[in-house]
Amino acid sequence: MKTNLLNIGRSTGRLYSHALLSIAIIIGMGLSGNGEKLPSKTSVGKVSWNVNAYKIKSQSVLTLALANTLGTGKTQILTGCYSSGKISLYEQTSKGLNELRSIGKIDGSITDIKLMSMGGSLNKAVVSHEEKGTLRIYDLKRDMPPMVLFHGPHGINKVEIADIDGDGLADIIPISYTGETNVWFQNDRHNGFMKRHLPSSKKAVSSMKVVDFDQDGDEDILMASDHDKMISLFSNDGFGNFVELAIEDGIEGVLDIAVVDMNMDGALDIAYVSHAEKTVQLLLKNEAGFDRKRVSTKLHSLNNIRVFDLGNDGRPDLIISSFDDNAIRLIENAKGGLREHQLQADILSPTDIEVKTDEKDNKTMIYVSSMAKNRVYAIDLEITD
Repeated sequence: MKTNLLNIGRSTGRLYSHALLSIAIIIGMGLSGNGEKLPSKTSVGKVSWNVNAYKIKSQSVLTLALANTLGTGKTQILTGCYSSGKISLYEQTSKGLNELRSIGKIDGSITDIKLMSMGGSLNKAVVSHEEKGTLRIYDLKRDMPPMVLFHGPHGINKVEIADIDGDGLADIIPISYTGETNVWFQNDRHNGFMKRHLPSSKKAVSSMKVVDFDQDGDEDILMASDHDKMISLFSNDGFGNFVELAIEDGIEGVLDIAVVDMNMDGALDIAYVSHAEKTVQLLLKNEAGFDRKRVSTKLHSLNNIRVFDLGNDGRPDLIISSFDDNAIRLIENAKGGLREHQLQADILSPTDIEVKTDEKDNKTMIYVSSMAKNRVYAIDLEITD
């Protein structure tokens, strides 16, 4: 059964698959201190940027995930290194980032790290392995061997954590660009996981989003496949059983997806970045399917897109990055239409973006990892009016 819901594809070489690797940043408060100052500039549209760069010892820094895990009141950064396979925990101090301890080391390349809650707190790191096709679950508070889950003969590019079967426990969903994506791992309530299968095998999956897309109360899975040149929706029945629905096809080169009600009509829309199309595309939901809207960017290797609400005005905004263009841009969802702002700072080869907004003071921080210079950038972003 096919419905014309959406499309995304992606053609990724190894360079672009780097954008799927991951670091987890554990935030107790916004980054502050004596970071390396970069040029900042107030852009048009009354948006201001203030950028600090923090150099770390780990190499090949790739992606970020924000959470408040250890409860120390300070900022911790969990880094995963693509080239060395090293996982380290850093803490923010007034002098920079201090390495607390090594969490582990994998023989090969780390492609993603996500935080997972087991026992009521975000105390686990789920690490995917490119060469071996394994997932490793590390305890962030205790030194102990990791739990190892075997995905299959192919490498894993990215992993998501979500309650797929509605039992209140975190399940694990990996994707593979080099092989097939056809499994997820169900939490068995006894500190273990059972391998479950999706109803079909997707090849060359470049991006995934786990979200209640059909708004029926359970988590669905969106997958962008370069092999099929489309996004498939795996609709969940609430118990972890899926029906695959094909979405608008003919799109390729997708590196990241965001689900957002961009026009605030109550229906979920889709935004994606494509290095093949060199643009940001919005797919706005309507009764028949989607209306496509192109956002002009003129960037060559778009690799990340995130949703946030700048200024807490109820209108969702987008932040994007481009690996080869060394670019970070804001797409502001203003009342008069979309406005694009270029960050005026030297961030080479950005590999991931995460956003944190403090609801108390309405302060938005954007965190960017750079593979080229082994840095984490903290961008204080605000509307100046």
